Amino acid sequence: MPLSNGRNRRTRKLFKRPFRGHGLSNTSTILHTYKVGDYVTILCNSSIQHGLPYKAFHGKTGRVWNVNPHAIGVMVNKKVNNRIVVKRLHISPEHIRPSGCQKDFLERKAAVAAIRKQNIQLKKEGKPLLPLPAKRLPKQPRPAELIKGADIKFTTVAPLKFEELY
Repeated sequence: MPLSNGRNRRTRKLFKRPFRGHGLSNTSTILHTYKVGDYVTILCNSSIQHGLPYKAFHGKTGRVWNVNPHAIGVMVNKKVNNRIVVKRLHISPEHIRPSGCQKDFLERKAAVAAIRKQNIQLKKEGKPLLPLPAKRLPKQPRPAELIKGADIKFTTVAPLKFEELY
């Protein structure tokens, strides 16, 4: 009904559980420890109604700013007219997942730290230093390969000559 104005209106497909994923969620989602500053993604679990955030925050990524025994405080940016307002929500841990938004950044940070350690060793030995990757690079083309085989027979494929049927 389009004229109903309840809190969970028009969320039939938004809060739908996945195929064979109905019922209560695993206890590992509740027992996960969140620390202040962690990035989390808000994904509402419709099988648990307490601590359920409003539908506008479903799928948003925020940062933990408060940890309570039964709720996690999350800061989320929300666009309101022509500005962005920081919303502070307290959400039950069943509706939160750790975000992978910084995964690539942290991997690159660890790789640069490893290269810096190698450069310190190379500098002591008087060898040339390794260059530090300053920017992210797009996926590079694969290197050339030479295919070797015992008896490779090549066949040329050509189209058949056109024949009129009438």
